[in-house]
Amino acid sequence: MKKDIFKSLTALLIIICSVLSKVAKGEGGSIVLFWNLENLFIDSPYFYRKINDISKQIHIATEGELPLLIGFAEIGNFQAVWRLANVTALASAGYGIVHADSPDRRGIDVALLYRKDRFNLVFKRFYPIKNEKGEVLPTRLTIYAKGVLDKLDTLHLIVAHWPSKWGGERASIPGRILASKVMNGIIDSLLSINPYANIIAMGDMNEEAVAQFIPRLILLRPHRSNVPGTVRYNGRWETIDHILVSPNLMDTDEPIFCTDSSLSIYSHPLLLERDKAYLGKKPRRSFTGPRYNGGISDHLPLLLRIERGW
Repeated sequence: MKKDIFKSLTALLIIICSVLSKVAKGEGGSIVLFWNLENLFIDSPYFYRKINDISKQIHIATEGELPLLIGFAEIGNFQAVWRLANVTALASAGYGIVHADSPDRRGIDVALLYRKDRFNLVFKRFYPIKNEKGEVLPTRLTIYAKGVLDKLDTLHLIVAHWPSKWGGERASIPGRILASKVMNGIIDSLLSINPYANIIAMGDMNEEAVAQFIPRLILLRPHRSNVPGTVRYNGRWETIDHILVSPNLMDTDEPIFCTDSSLSIYSHPLLLERDKAYLGKKPRRSFTGPRYNGGISDHLPLLLRIERGW
């Protein structure tokens, strides 16, 4: 009897140690994060305070398990994202950076960070948004990157920041339609080559009903979140930041997968402030007009957990 109990406890201990080992190596699951950082410009007098605050919040959000992949919007330039990745608490992850200067009139870009110890980047490309005449619009480039995760499976990544609603919904929607055509072109090309491709598209799309723009991917809805959106405008919460995945990534029999409940909005109290014009809370932005407001962003970040099936 005692021998049986001892054997059972030993087996249980081995299982626990195996699980803990996988978690320590990042093998039990991986985090993908997307965050619009609201004008992360290196010439701001508050730049270093802001990037340290960003890194601290990412550590808290992931409980110290630094993300496998991070998509950022509203990055001022390469030096801004390089410093964020290399002179803050994020440096220990050893992130590689995918970035290119955009023709955006505000001087903001998108960027992708990836853990070089786990994601082997094999290809990257930057897509401008063009109108019907072939003219490049003064907006953000769309990033496409391809790599191999943990020497296990190929992962395709898209990071985007579609044109805003500045000027009104009707006047601005053509720009977002053009941006969606770029993203759909990438997706269609990948799925035509391999219908089982693993694709993650993330970004600030400036649209809530983004599923109708990107029909071949699955729009993940945030779960386990304390707030109903990523931004708040005129007292109303909206989710305009999104993560979408290809159908194959929803297959739990695959080497890597996610589920309907894998996405959440991170809303630490330090990222929020009282909405003085309306009831409730709102994201604590960096600036209110010209006045420094002490926050990180007017957007809240999204966290997606990818699981290991094998």
